[in-house]
Amino acid sequence: MSLKSMTGFARAEGGDDTLAWAWELRSVNGRGLDLRLRMAPGYEALEPQVRELVGKSLSRGSLSVGLSAQRRGGGGQIRVNQEALEQVLSAAEYVRQITGCERPRAEGLLALRGVLEPVEEGASEEIAEARRAAMLATLGEAIEGMVTSRAAEGARLASVLLEQVAEIEEAEAETTANEMLVEEAEADLESDDEAAAEVVAEEEAGEELAAAEEAEAEAELEEAEEAEAEEAEEAEASPEPVDEAEEADQEVAAADEAAEATEGEAE
Repeated sequence: MSLKSMTGFARAEGGDDTLAWAWELRSVNGRGLDLRLRMAPGYEALEPQVRELVGKSLSRGSLSVGLSAQRRGGGGQIRVNQEALEQVLSAAEYVRQITGCERPRAEGLLALRGVLEPVEEGASEEIAEARRAAMLATLGEAIEGMVTSRAAEGARLASVLLEQVAEIEEAEAETTANEMLVEEAEADLESDDEAAAEVVAEEEAGEELAAAEEAEAEAELEEAEEAEAEEAEEAEASPEPVDEAEEADQEVAAADEAAEATEGEAE
């Protein structure tokens, strides 16, 4: 689906042997279709057909449609539309009686739409009808130009919007990548913390094991010392064992001494 803008401009020109005309269409943003017409004097009767043609191709926007006409080779003649002037004078008199305002001035009356109209000298109704048809055909060209202008403006806006969307998506992707990097860094930091905690736990476990081994060695040493002390006490409390050979020697020696003593007494 293509994007269409409500802003645009179009101009189309046409003419016949005696008259040149031009349509100008200008459009800006607006809700619905707000159509304002500015017709050349004498061609106000085309307004219903103009509205119908515009409404078939355009449905939104504040649209200004202008028709300008100029006779070829001179200014041409205009005349007062007597019926239209009488209606305006009647309405002005009615308003004056109610409000007490001044009578309208001639230049003001002549500036009203439909009061002045061009004089179609020597033109038959068939020629006038063909001219009106040609004018409406030129309007169709201007409407096509307006549709093309709006489409071109819409394409330009779509390009700008797509660029902005691409920038937003790029920024979002960069933000996502940064968030992933942060998450990875946090995960690495958490892993480092866990590894450090494991090292600390291993060191604490080693210290506890060393302390337990040291305590066990001290306990064994104390037990050995206590055992040695008990053995020493037992040794001190029990008599020393007598050597039988030594005792026999002592008895022999005593016997010898006794024998020598007896021999001495006998002499």
